[in-house]
Amino acid sequence: MTGSEGLCSCEQAKHGEMGPVVATERIARVVVSPQHFLKDGSIKPGVFPIGHIEEKGLSLLRVDKMSGGDIHKQATAIAGDPAKQKPAGALVCTADTLRGLQSETADGTIQALCLLDDPVIGDKQLPDNPAHAFAVRSLGRDRPETLRLQLELVNIFGSMMAVADI
Repeated sequence: MTGSEGLCSCEQAKHGEMGPVVATERIARVVVSPQHFLKDGSIKPGVFPIGHIEEKGLSLLRVDKMSGGDIHKQATAIAGDPAKQKPAGALVCTADTLRGLQSETADGTIQALCLLDDPVIGDKQLPDNPAHAFAVRSLGRDRPETLRLQLELVNIFGSMMAVADI
Protein backbone atom coordinates (compact mmCIF):
# COMPACT_ATOMS: atom_id res chain seq x y z
CA MET A 1 0.00 0.00 0.00
CA THR A 2 1.67 3.23 -1.11
CA GLY A 3 -1.24 5.65 -1.36
CA SER A 4 -4.28 6.26 0.79
CA GLU A 5 -6.12 3.06 -0.16
CA GLY A 6 -7.08 0.97 2.84
CA LEU A 7 -6.80 3.82 5.33
CA CYS A 8 -9.59 4.47 7.77
CA SER A 9 -11.66 7.50 6.73
CA CYS A 10 -10.08 9.90 9.26
CA GLU A 11 -6.66 9.20 7.76
CA GLN A 12 -7.73 10.01 4.21
CA ALA A 13 -8.44 13.69 4.92
CA LYS A 14 -5.67 16.07 3.87
CA HIS A 15 -4.74 18.45 6.70
CA GLY A 16 -1.65 20.01 5.12
CA GLU A 17 0.15 20.43 1.81
CA MET A 18 1.92 17.06 2.17
CA GLY A 19 -1.35 15.17 2.42
CA PRO A 20 -2.06 11.90 4.23
CA VAL A 21 0.81 9.80 5.56
CA VAL A 22 1.47 6.98 3.10
CA ALA A 23 2.31 3.40 4.07
CA THR A 24 6.00 3.48 3.17
CA GLU A 25 6.81 6.69 5.05
CA ARG A 26 9.06 6.48 8.05
CA ILE A 27 7.75 8.17 11.16
CA ALA A 28 9.72 9.00 14.29
CA ARG A 29 9.05 9.66 17.95
CA VAL A 30 11.65 11.91 19.58
CA VAL A 31 13.24 10.49 22.74
CA VAL A 32 14.25 13.03 25.38
CA SER A 33 16.96 12.45 27.97
CA PRO A 34 16.67 11.89 30.90
CA GLN A 35 12.85 11.88 30.84
CA HIS A 36 12.40 8.78 28.67
CA PHE A 37 15.01 6.44 30.20
CA LEU A 38 14.98 3.94 33.05
CA LYS A 39 17.99 3.74 35.38
CA ASP A 40 19.34 0.78 33.37
CA GLY A 41 19.34 2.93 30.22
CA SER A 42 16.37 1.26 28.52
CA ILE A 43 13.49 3.24 27.07
CA LYS A 44 10.47 3.81 29.32
CA PRO A 45 7.08 2.81 27.87
CA GLY A 46 6.07 6.34 28.89
CA VAL A 47 7.79 7.61 25.73
CA PHE A 48 4.29 6.80 24.42
CA PRO A 49 2.08 8.39 27.13
CA ILE A 50 -1.31 6.78 27.78
CA GLY A 51 -3.18 10.10 27.52
CA HIS A 52 -1.55 10.79 24.16
CA ILE A 53 -2.44 7.34 22.82
CA GLU A 54 -6.05 7.67 23.99
CA GLU A 55 -6.89 11.31 23.35
CA LYS A 56 -4.22 13.90 22.61
CA GLY A 57 -2.31 11.96 19.96
CA LEU A 58 1.34 10.89 19.83
CA SER A 59 3.41 13.61 18.20
CA LEU A 60 5.46 12.16 15.34
CA LEU A 61 7.81 13.41 12.63
CA ARG A 62 7.42 12.39 8.98
CA VAL A 63 11.17 12.02 8.59
CA ASP A 64 11.15 11.16 4.88
CA LYS A 65 9.64 14.61 4.27
CA MET A 66 12.27 16.47 6.33
CA SER A 67 15.92 17.45 5.94
CA GLY A 68 18.43 16.38 8.58
CA GLY A 69 18.64 19.98 9.75
CA ASP A 70 14.86 20.19 10.14
CA ILE A 71 14.78 16.94 12.13
CA HIS A 72 17.51 18.23 14.46
CA LYS A 73 15.73 21.58 14.87
CA GLN A 74 12.42 19.88 15.75
CA ALA A 75 14.05 17.38 18.14
CA THR A 76 15.85 20.18 19.96
CA ALA A 77 12.62 22.20 20.25
CA ILE A 78 10.70 19.16 21.54
CA ALA A 79 13.33 18.62 24.25
CA GLY A 80 12.75 22.17 25.47
CA ASP A 81 15.07 23.63 28.08
CA PRO A 82 18.61 22.39 27.25
CA ALA A 83 19.67 22.82 30.89
CA LYS A 84 17.14 20.16 31.95
CA GLN A 85 16.90 17.75 29.02
CA LYS A 86 18.12 17.14 25.49
CA PRO A 87 17.08 15.11 22.46
CA ALA A 88 18.70 11.71 22.92
CA GLY A 89 17.51 10.25 19.63
CA ALA A 90 14.39 8.95 17.96
CA LEU A 91 12.42 5.76 17.56
CA VAL A 92 11.53 5.08 13.92
CA CYS A 93 9.10 2.76 12.14
CA THR A 94 7.04 2.83 8.95
CA ALA A 95 3.49 4.06 8.76
CA ASP A 96 2.19 0.67 7.66
CA THR A 97 3.83 -1.00 10.67
CA LEU A 98 2.09 1.41 13.04
CA ARG A 99 -1.21 1.02 11.21
CA GLY A 100 -0.78 -2.75 11.42
CA LEU A 101 -1.44 -2.73 15.16
CA GLN A 102 -4.84 -4.31 15.77
CA SER A 103 -7.42 -4.19 18.57
CA GLU A 104 -10.22 -6.65 19.24
CA THR A 105 -13.71 -5.23 19.68
CA ALA A 106 -17.14 -6.77 20.08
CA ASP A 107 -17.56 -6.23 16.32
CA GLY A 108 -14.23 -7.81 15.35
CA THR A 109 -10.66 -6.76 14.72
CA ILE A 110 -9.95 -3.12 13.91
CA GLN A 111 -6.93 -0.93 13.18
CA ALA A 112 -5.84 0.17 16.67
CA LEU A 113 -4.31 3.56 15.82
CA CYS A 114 -5.08 6.20 13.24
CA LEU A 115 -2.10 8.06 11.78
CA LEU A 116 -2.87 11.54 10.48
CA ASP A 117 -0.91 14.35 8.92
CA ASP A 118 -0.97 17.31 11.32
CA PRO A 119 1.17 20.25 10.24
CA VAL A 120 2.34 22.49 13.09
CA ILE A 121 2.24 26.11 11.98
CA GLY A 122 2.39 29.17 14.23
CA ASP A 123 2.89 27.27 17.50
CA LYS A 124 4.30 29.43 20.31
CA GLN A 125 6.75 26.76 21.52
CA LEU A 126 7.68 24.76 18.42
CA PRO A 127 9.04 25.83 15.03
CA ASP A 128 6.75 25.39 12.05
CA ASN A 129 6.72 21.78 10.89
CA PRO A 130 4.62 20.86 7.85
CA ALA A 131 5.91 17.27 8.28
CA HIS A 132 4.27 16.68 11.68
CA ALA A 133 1.84 13.79 12.19
CA PHE A 134 0.08 12.19 15.11
CA ALA A 135 -1.26 8.75 16.02
CA VAL A 136 -4.27 8.21 18.30
CA ARG A 137 -6.52 5.31 19.33
CA SER A 138 -9.06 4.65 16.60
CA LEU A 139 -11.82 3.53 18.93
CA GLY A 140 -12.48 3.29 22.63
CA ARG A 141 -10.61 4.21 25.76
CA ASP A 142 -10.21 0.79 27.35
CA ARG A 143 -7.20 1.23 29.68
CA PRO A 144 -5.94 -2.39 29.58
CA GLU A 145 -6.01 -2.28 25.76
CA THR A 146 -4.20 1.06 25.74
CA LEU A 147 -1.51 -0.35 28.04
CA ARG A 148 -1.11 -3.30 25.66
CA LEU A 149 -0.78 -0.88 22.73
CA GLN A 150 1.81 1.17 24.63
CA LEU A 151 4.02 -1.92 24.95
CA GLU A 152 3.40 -2.84 21.30
CA LEU A 153 4.54 0.64 20.28
CA VAL A 154 7.80 0.16 22.19
CA ASN A 155 8.27 -3.12 20.29
CA ILE A 156 7.42 -1.90 16.78
CA PHE A 157 9.49 1.27 17.02
CA GLY A 158 12.48 -0.82 18.13
CA SER A 159 15.94 0.55 18.87
CA MET A 160 16.68 4.21 19.25
CA MET A 161 18.59 5.98 16.49
CA ALA A 162 20.70 9.11 16.79
CA VAL A 163 18.85 12.12 15.35
CA ALA A 164 21.73 12.64 12.88
CA ASP A 165 21.31 9.05 11.57
CA ILE A 166 17.65 9.25 10.62
